[in-house]
Amino acid sequence: MRLSKLERATEARNALIAGYEDLSVNQVSRKVAQELQLRLETSTVSMLSSAVIPEDLCEARSASTVAEDFLLAIDIGGTTLKSAIISTVDFQVTAQWAYDIPHRIVDIAFFNRIVQWVCERVFMHVGRSRYRFLLGITFSFPLNTKNEITTMGKGFQMTEEVRNVSLRQILEQSFAHIMAHNTKYRFQVSLGGIVNDTVAVFWTNKMLHGGDNIAMILGTGINFCFALPFAAVPRAKMPIACSEDVRLLINSEAGFLGANFLPLSQFDQHQGEQAAPFMPLEYLTAGKWIPLSLRNALAYCDISSVRDIEFTGELLGAILDGRASDFFRADEFPAVQDLARTLVDRAAFCLHATIYGIHRFRHGDDPTGAITISFAGSFLRFCTYYYEKLKEVSDGKIKYTFLPDSNLLGASLFAAYQAAKSGRA
Repeated sequence: MRLSKLERATEARNALIAGYEDLSVNQVSRKVAQELQLRLETSTVSMLSSAVIPEDLCEARSASTVAEDFLLAIDIGGTTLKSAIISTVDFQVTAQWAYDIPHRIVDIAFFNRIVQWVCERVFMHVGRSRYRFLLGITFSFPLNTKNEITTMGKGFQMTEEVRNVSLRQILEQSFAHIMAHNTKYRFQVSLGGIVNDTVAVFWTNKMLHGGDNIAMILGTGINFCFALPFAAVPRAKMPIACSEDVRLLINSEAGFLGANFLPLSQFDQHQGEQAAPFMPLEYLTAGKWIPLSLRNALAYCDISSVRDIEFTGELLGAILDGRASDFFRADEFPAVQDLARTLVDRAAFCLHATIYGIHRFRHGDDPTGAITISFAGSFLRFCTYYYEKLKEVSDGKIKYTFLPDSNLLGASLFAAYQAAKSGRA
């Protein structure tokens, strides 16, 4: 006998939570800690040492540090690319732009298009002035210690043309190519540094608040950055020329976690391309994948409007807040909203347990006080239900602090710090 839509919705909900009924935060956090240690020792695409923690960022913020007229930042993250001009005087954003990236094939032309777009925005702002810009870049995909691209997720498909090629080399060549073919651009751009976007959030927090809080990005994808002592990091993952008295920043690439302990339902299978990385935690918690899991569950329920709707993080937030009822039939919307809540409730549990696991990995035990998470990412920032659910499941034991523009500020700060460190200014 054919199941009704309501019966199918009940089945879909049961499938989404299957395997989680008997899981505790303690169980998952221990598994997370174990996998983090294993990945630190063996993985080439996660638990990557990204930078040394600077003792004092005040010097990097000084205008005397940077010889150029302005700082320029580019945030190459998920579906939206951001760029900004930042003052060297007060380190504030003076102009900012965003660009929805339409292309998912990552090759040299992909980066040329990005550079062309950025250069055109800068030209529209400064005209034919001969300003000099020091460029800082955040990149939200794994880079090894040589800044080589190792893999990409979030629906992007990397070509052999850029695999294991230095991102610095690619971007310097792209800027040289674009500037040479557009003589109207009289400004100059010098590449100061490339840093993972979550590391940039860590740097921004340290600059603004002076702390070493765990940094998180929860937007299209999910990632964490945190500090480890020198002795805890394998020699193969050490940055070049690193003294033993420093602490190192670790780009966890946390989306890879959970293959052996976080159940995925039939609606969470998002590894479409054979070469795409398998990222269970990202499928369960991030802004690109939760809406697609909802779409798959609703298609199973035979919700007729699914075919005509683009499922995004923005739509998910609207569904959860009751602002998207016009997209669905009145008798179907309660089931739609219930499945959306189920997905986000599950995501909040996984994320909460992961943060506890990171603490256990770093300190050897469960937290006795509150953990502070400095975060960026539009998905968590604007999905109110998700944010409130995280606070609810943490019961005050995890505090979330949003840092606006932290990707861009951190990229510029890193570039300025590199300039100060090299002594070229």
